[in-house]
Amino acid sequence: QVDLSSQSGLGLKEAANQIVAGDVLKLSPGVFSGPRHCGIVLSSDADVQIVGQHAVIDCSASNTRWLTITGGRVWLKGLTIRGGSSDRGGCISAAEAELQVSDSHFMNCTSQAKGGAVHVAGGSSTFDAVTFENCSASQGGAIF
Repeated sequence: QVDLSSQSGLGLKEAANQIVAGDVLKLSPGVFSGPRHCGIVLSSDADVQIVGQHAVIDCSASNTRWLTITGGRVWLKGLTIRGGSSDRGGCISAAEAELQVSDSHFMNCTSQAKGGAVHVAGGSSTFDAVTFENCSASQGGAIF
């Protein structure tokens, strides 16, 4: 398990590079914003949980999506993700992956094409107790 505070010297990007399959990344309450916390890529060997305790991930100033998943299994819980922007999946893009999101909130996510908040291509996705606010795209304002 990796515990991360928004005030620590370690960014989400660095933490994501250090976690291994089976790890839980716990985010403390606070706002995680800027390039150290956005533009994360998890590859095919990912089998991780990212759990927030009133954690807000804000990629508004970074003009990028928060998370790209290219295979593997990722479970997100208790997060507010806002301000992501990309061509597909403004906040999250998942390809050939198993994505589970619960007890989370997406807001102000934009995509020029598909999936204002989340774009899923192949694999599977499950959303439970998830809200979407002011997310937009040409197709699938929230999820595509």
